Amino acid sequence: FPFDPTNLPFLNDHPYAFAPGGSGKSGVYPYSEWQVKLSGVYQFPWDISAGAFARYQQGYPYVLFGTLTDGSLQSALGTDTRLVMVEPFGSRRFDNIFTLDLQFEKGIDFANYGRLALSANLFNVTNTNTVIRRTRNVSADTFNRIDELISPRALRLGVRYSF
Repeated sequence: FPFDPTNLPFLNDHPYAFAPGGSGKSGVYPYSEWQVKLSGVYQFPWDISAGAFARYQQGYPYVLFGTLTDGSLQSALGTDTRLVMVEPFGSRRFDNIFTLDLQFEKGIDFANYGRLALSANLFNVTNTNTVIRRTRNVSADTFNRIDELISPRALRLGVRYSF
């Protein structure tokens, strides 16, 4: 990807850099400047435990850019297209992200034969559907199309045997 120097004023003094594609969820690193994580586990009697994990973070940057095609660029840049940012980097962001996950586990001891643990994990308890990626190219027919939402609520059941 050839760097377009006209984008430089949009990138100066920012703790992240624009990446045009194939670089992750939103095409920028890092995805957010702040996040808060809380987790804990409580051990109940009879070898039963319950745990929770909550995460709240700043929404990913939503960088708008356009694609320009100019045949005179081929010899200088190796391509006839270039991406031009249409607004300063970080001036627009997706909504902040909140997720809550729960885990429940029951342990069963078999004396000298080992231990069995039955578990259930519930991810994204609130079933939030926050948008984390859209088509950002203002030149595309699919501009602003939702490309990805945060993963929906999911239940995972597990069995673990240790000896």
